[in-house]
Amino acid sequence: MQTEEFVRSLLRDQVDQVMLSSVQGRLICEATVSEPRNRLHNVQLLPELAKAMNRRLPALNFGALKAAVLQAASGNVVQMLFGPLVLTFVLAADDEAAIGAVLAMRADLDGPMSQLVEAYN
Repeated sequence: MQTEEFVRSLLRDQVDQVMLSSVQGRLICEATVSEPRNRLHNVQLLPELAKAMNRRLPALNFGALKAAVLQAASGNVVQMLFGPLVLTFVLAADDEAAIGAVLAMRADLDGPMSQLVEAYN
């Protein structure tokens, strides 16, 4: 399964567009959401995504997941950090409810980065 499809399946097709890039050894995935009913800033979705990733990638340890508020200024970007993997969700500018906290989730990986990249390729 391609990474784009993998991210879509984790988010149950709640994203409009998925883009991938690699920056300084990190795999960056950006997903854009335009429909207000699919607000990714809803904190309930974040643990759900972590659980789904844990099921799909059992070799990686997402058990030490911690959520932290990075910034509460614009609130239109939700960034999740899973070791070397960064998931960035960009909410549509016209989504008024997106004005809130920018959340990040971090998890320690129980294995080398190559294991993560292999799982996503």
